[in-house]
Amino acid sequence: MLLVMKFLKRQTTELSVKSSALIQLASKMCNVVAQLSVTMVLARLLTPEEYGIVAVLSVFTGFFSLLSDMGLSSAIIQFDDLTQDDYGHLFTISFLFGLVLSFAFFLLSLCISVAYSNRLYVPLGALLMISVFFNSLNMVPNGLLLRNKRYDLIGFRLVSSTIVVGLLTIALACLGLGCFAIVLQSVLGSFFVFIWNWISSPVRFVKGSPLPTLKRVGKYSVFQFGTQAVGYFAGNLDSLLVGKFFGPSDLGQYNKAFSLSGYPNAYLVGTLTDIMHPYLASLQHDQNAQYVRFIKMAKCISLIGAWCAAVFCACGNELILIMYGDQWVAAGPLLQIMSLSIYVRALNGAHAPLLMGTGRSDYLMRSTTINTLMTVFMICLGVSLGSITCVATTITFAYNLELIAPVYYCIKKTLNRSIREYAMNFIPEIIAMVASLAIGLALPEITGNLVGSFLLRAVCVSGIYLAINIALGQKKYLSDLFGQLIHKFN
Repeated sequence: MLLVMKFLKRQTTELSVKSSALIQLASKMCNVVAQLSVTMVLARLLTPEEYGIVAVLSVFTGFFSLLSDMGLSSAIIQFDDLTQDDYGHLFTISFLFGLVLSFAFFLLSLCISVAYSNRLYVPLGALLMISVFFNSLNMVPNGLLLRNKRYDLIGFRLVSSTIVVGLLTIALACLGLGCFAIVLQSVLGSFFVFIWNWISSPVRFVKGSPLPTLKRVGKYSVFQFGTQAVGYFAGNLDSLLVGKFFGPSDLGQYNKAFSLSGYPNAYLVGTLTDIMHPYLASLQHDQNAQYVRFIKMAKCISLIGAWCAAVFCACGNELILIMYGDQWVAAGPLLQIMSLSIYVRALNGAHAPLLMGTGRSDYLMRSTTINTLMTVFMICLGVSLGSITCVATTITFAYNLELIAPVYYCIKKTLNRSIREYAMNFIPEIIAMVASLAIGLALPEITGNLVGSFLLRAVCVSGIYLAINIALGQKKYLSDLFGQLIHKFN
């Protein structure tokens, strides 16, 4: 392993958009196979209640990761005049802040234990504070890898971490550690990434005050952090409320459906959105070039997102039972509902990199704040209606409305383009998505054969989606999706 990392460390050639996208795709495909395999095993070893208990803490560990970053990793990508000393100063800040945050997280776990009437949160929080600390130390090296477009190294690290940590977690679950196995997965993962970063992309402490560096990137970082914090709060409030009012078992079912509905964005669409910011930032002085590259990328995202939404919604029940087993049957209908937001969430993911790449993190924060207020209202409405099905329905509705503000700030305010002209690019795949989904839901189940039922729906939906897109003149986009179209971005 050390030899492999030393070899990758010497490879410093900047990757093109085509190479970056292909490497991201390959690594994420390998990672999704590894992660799904680990998850499928763990879902059969652990109960929904155990997952639900950890899900509450996971909301806060994710938020503390945002706190430890403070928007600095994005600032490292955006500012091209930072020196090695500047990176060292930022690393010093992340180290000190990590110590403070890890202690604060342990104190928070005491409060969580009281709020949810479960003393188990105290020892779990004591373990997770280690993860909080190492997540903070990883922020600056991660930002440097993204700035240098080292997607080969990032991809290899991602797959290696998933496999190694996943196997260790399965072993811990087999030993009967339950909730602690899931928590240790997070701790081991953050430690693995830290060791990898320390060897392959070392950042060291430097002498002198870090305040001048912090002032230089402060405004951009504050808006970026504010955007992430507000968005994260909206995206996880449902878990906190479901856990509080419906219990850990229902929260486990809800989170399994929510996580699975997010897989297309995380592992397919995310392949494109993850690489957008560095390349759009490099064109921040040429608005026309930015728009052309953005539209091409958004078209790819739209085609993938529409297909995933149709397949996941039509096959939701089969997907849950095949992957996780009979104890997760209640998550099936929830997945079908949440899948109706996959397309909009996918397309929406393209707007944040554009606003970051144009330096308009203030617009990003405004649009995120608007969406957060709307989403919080819809989550509270769902909880008040008294079931997790209602929560899934209202949050899906909110996600579909969340496209309005980002499109306005990106297309109208930042790029000075017509929203109608922009929207017309995506009409064909929307028509194909709606038609193929309607037919897929109408297909009968194959009794006693989950895999057969899944394949029937998935193949029919995909075939109809493809046929309608071709009939509506989208053949060139489909054929170029991961080939010629990506090549033309350069």
